[in-house]
Amino acid sequence: MAIRTILTNPRYTGYQCWNRQRKDEVLVNVRDVALGHTTRLRWNTGDKWVRSDKPAHPAIINLDSFDQVQAKLATRGATTTKVKPRRTPRPYIFRGLLFCGVCGRRMQGQWLHGMAYYRCRFPEEYALAN
Repeated sequence: MAIRTILTNPRYTGYQCWNRQRKDEVLVNVRDVALGHTTRLRWNTGDKWVRSDKPAHPAIINLDSFDQVQAKLATRGATTTKVKPRRTPRPYIFRGLLFCGVCGRRMQGQWLHGMAYYRCRFPEEYALAN
């Protein structure tokens, strides 16, 4: 068992935890709805998790230490490192700023008729079923 697993999984605090993941139905092919959909597991944010009122088993890490580690890890993820810019003959002014509303990944720039357009690179894989 890795230390990072213990420090990031709330079950090691002794409490039961539910609703950490959700199931989303994703179309197999957007252009052919008759093919159906697949189910993908996605992580919920920490505020949507549900924790039991009473401890269910002995804790490996106490709740205060767990919360301190979560706060520390959250600040680490917020910092960015200096990345060397990619060389491209065309300027994409929204590079790294636009994200797909469905899958949450960065959108890709593409030039068409002398103008920059932005699109999701994975529309077939992550289109949601209606």
